[in-house]
Amino acid sequence: MSKFKTHEKWFIFLKAANIFFTVLNSCVISLYLKSQNFSYFQISILFSLILGVGFIFEYPSGLLADCFGRKKTFAAGLFFSCMQYLCYGFARNFLFFLFGAFFAGISDAFLSGSLEGWLVSENKKIQNEKNNVRVFSISRTCINIFSVVSILLIARFIDLGINRLFIFAGIGLFILSGAAFFIFPDNKAQNTTIKQNLASSVKELFHNQSVLQAGLILASLYTCFSIYILIWQNMAHSLSFTNMHIPLLRSITLIGGGVASYTARKARTVSAKRKIFTICFILIAVSFCIMAVSSSSLIFFKTYLFLQPFTAAMFIYGLGTGAVIPLFYGYLSEVIKGEAHASVFSLVSGFASLVGIGTTIGIGIVIDYVGFSKILIVGAVFSGFIGVIIAVKFGKIKLKQ
Repeated sequence: MSKFKTHEKWFIFLKAANIFFTVLNSCVISLYLKSQNFSYFQISILFSLILGVGFIFEYPSGLLADCFGRKKTFAAGLFFSCMQYLCYGFARNFLFFLFGAFFAGISDAFLSGSLEGWLVSENKKIQNEKNNVRVFSISRTCINIFSVVSILLIARFIDLGINRLFIFAGIGLFILSGAAFFIFPDNKAQNTTIKQNLASSVKELFHNQSVLQAGLILASLYTCFSIYILIWQNMAHSLSFTNMHIPLLRSITLIGGGVASYTARKARTVSAKRKIFTICFILIAVSFCIMAVSSSSLIFFKTYLFLQPFTAAMFIYGLGTGAVIPLFYGYLSEVIKGEAHASVFSLVSGFASLVGIGTTIGIGIVIDYVGFSKILIVGAVFSGFIGVIIAVKFGKIKLKQ
């Protein structure tokens, strides 16, 4: 196994270190907000604000990254994330959380695709583009490992107070943003303006069918994630898992994701990517089927808690989703023709996020009427269909050189 270049090591470190601090947000934020006596309506306002602000700033942040520096944009994203965590940690009323949610949306936008664009550009300078998938995959594996470690630490020190954990994470993110800003060199698109990058990235999405394919795959993944995120915690509670078990179940999914992303590191050809993408969506379909059966059959209540099929479904879901993101960035980096890497990443991600927002709202409404089992079956059929489409169509387009 060839050694990683210095800039590749920095990429892996920064992605893993960032998730080490920010996993706190996805792990205990709902519990923290409910402890503040907020209603679910207020909590939904916060989540909607994060999604809305993130969508508004998603594409502009990519344009800024390509024009003024991709590393600087990533460092700014870490700083905004720091502000979010400090607002949450020192919060005295709902207004603090609104400010925190606003910073969270900006942070999500600035962090999305900026460091990936930086890595692609650095590897392009030394004609090392074929290593992108390997770096993205290994970084994803490290992200999942660091997430599990962070979750275990949160469970260990949660008695100190969730607000103090947010403050500690905010301080860590501030230090990390400084390291990202000062320690290693930056890059940007050469001899281009924001207007030129705007035109170039829009052209890539709507005229480069390979980029559009990648965007549709990411949008499909976000649709599957919408089903997963809306269902799994409530279903776990219905199967007798407690609040203490929830982080452990999440860890099981992350372990599956780590295995998948590590396995995908050698997928350097289009045919290899096609095969893994297909397997990923088939695995997601299988996980949804198992969850659907688990939710409707009483026999699984009689088994030992963590030996239930639902636990296996969580692991299989991790296997299905873990390789998609690194392969997405790896494939996209190969088919982008221009220099506006971060702009294209942000535009495609914004397109997929818009689909994700719409499907999340729609799925939430449908669940109220049909329940978990039926929407999981629909999700399984959708995932399987996407897997078949990828097997038949993905990558079978001649790229213009």
